[in-house]
Amino acid sequence: MGTILVRYGELALKSRPVRLRFERTLIRNIEDLFVHAGEECLVERQWGRILLFAKDDKRAGAILSRAFGVTSFSPAEECGSGRDEVAKVAAERSRDLLRKGQSFAVRARRTGSHGYTSQELAARVGTEVLQANEGKGIKVNLSEPDVELFVEVRQKKAYVFVEKLPGPGGLPLGTQGRVVALLDGQNGAVAAWMMMKRGCRVIAVGDPGAGCRVPGAGDDAQRALEMLLPWVPELKLHRIVDISIGGLARFARRRRAEAIVLGRTYDGLDRDIPKAAIPVLFPLCGLSQEEVGAMARKMGR
Repeated sequence: MGTILVRYGELALKSRPVRLRFERTLIRNIEDLFVHAGEECLVERQWGRILLFAKDDKRAGAILSRAFGVTSFSPAEECGSGRDEVAKVAAERSRDLLRKGQSFAVRARRTGSHGYTSQELAARVGTEVLQANEGKGIKVNLSEPDVELFVEVRQKKAYVFVEKLPGPGGLPLGTQGRVVALLDGQNGAVAAWMMMKRGCRVIAVGDPGAGCRVPGAGDDAQRALEMLLPWVPELKLHRIVDISIGGLARFARRRRAEAIVLGRTYDGLDRDIPKAAIPVLFPLCGLSQEEVGAMARKMGR
């Protein structure tokens, strides 16, 4: 199985008990995404990192890129933490990466107690890389290298990698409260997605007559749901007759949700802000319609 180093951001700012709870939630969410995708994985929690072991790095990366709370991840080669072993593994990796005349830099960091500093490790790896690529005319460039080689040593293990792939960031899904989101099209889907990114569990609501009032029209609620399913495969669409603010508030109380989410931009509010017995949230109120469209395309990718 390949090793993937998974990073998170905001979780590290929480108190130790909250951080532990959020980490466990993130791991469960990752495992659930793999189960829905029909893929196997093993997950190991370390302080400040999550290690994921999967058969197919590309497939695993596609799944991790949709896990809220993951800021970035890196397919890595695992080895022992000995300086010579790390340098040898990194040098072998560099043979296929560096082309003639290119420059490189080694970025090294450590967690734990070792008989060398991060700078000493980087220097040792750099020397080994130069020797392994002798005759290519490669050189070291720490400011603007053509290739960056990363080494992260964590206790008795080290991880060598060359890329940091982005995740959606935010907080793990389910670490915050429940909200009712009206899926009335693209804007509703993007608003719901933004709340998911902040850790909220979304209860999706749609009009039962959507797409039926105009002959040949599509179902906006269903299309919005399909935009969200790659991110939350278990999401269900609840069709309710009354999608007025009052109707949404009553539905939210029955489902013990704490807020209503609407996909209105600032222009869409028209100075008429709906009021209800519970908070009504407008995640898109600071965005233009063009920016909402860009976020929708990002969700699709």
